[in-house]
Amino acid sequence: MQLRAYREGDGEALARLMVTAFGGEVAFASEYFDPAQNPRLDPEQVHVIEEDGEVRAGVTVLPMEVFVDGGPAAMGGVAAVMVHPAYRRRRYAGDLMRAALGDMRDRGVNLSLLSPFAHAFYRSFGYELATEAVEYTLKPTDLPTDSGQSNLRAYREEDLSRMMELHETEARGHQLSALRSGAHWRKTLGRKDLEAAVYEAEGEVRGYLIYKMSSHKEVGEP
Repeated sequence: MQLRAYREGDGEALARLMVTAFGGEVAFASEYFDPAQNPRLDPEQVHVIEEDGEVRAGVTVLPMEVFVDGGPAAMGGVAAVMVHPAYRRRRYAGDLMRAALGDMRDRGVNLSLLSPFAHAFYRSFGYELATEAVEYTLKPTDLPTDSGQSNLRAYREEDLSRMMELHETEARGHQLSALRSGAHWRKTLGRKDLEAAVYEAEGEVRGYLIYKMSSHKEVGEP
């Protein structure tokens, strides 16, 4: 077993590993590990475990910034902690986390966030619950009609700078809200599965919404 840094050419192997470990589409995984297509990816912060000449496990740290007390702070976003199913329970994930945390420490990054598959596992490395997500399920009839609906329109490319400004202004008031680069915004808004709309009043964009349309499923008999 060899724990090493990312090497040129690892992208394809990591993409296959991601699909094997988590499922999903090969195209998404290939894009994720392609620095030309993923603006948040820094190959120097990807760590892998190689065994029998093959990549068997990996972890990625995304170099990001978040707001702390209204100002930006460097943050390492731990992502894609993955182990091939046939090579699990060999402490590979723990070895990778220690390597990633050590590398962040060497880079002077003292803050790290992740979305855990198991809280207990990451607590052993010093992580703790920092935020929660709230999901609302509404029917169209739950939403009132309003004269302001006429101010809603589809996103246009020239709206981007104002949307970025709105997001940053709001994010500064919330601890650990992530800053988003222009490249990340353009990638998100360029996704074929997402749509965006803005609320414009008196010639100024005052709000925005990024959303995804899903297939309508009939419930019960017609």
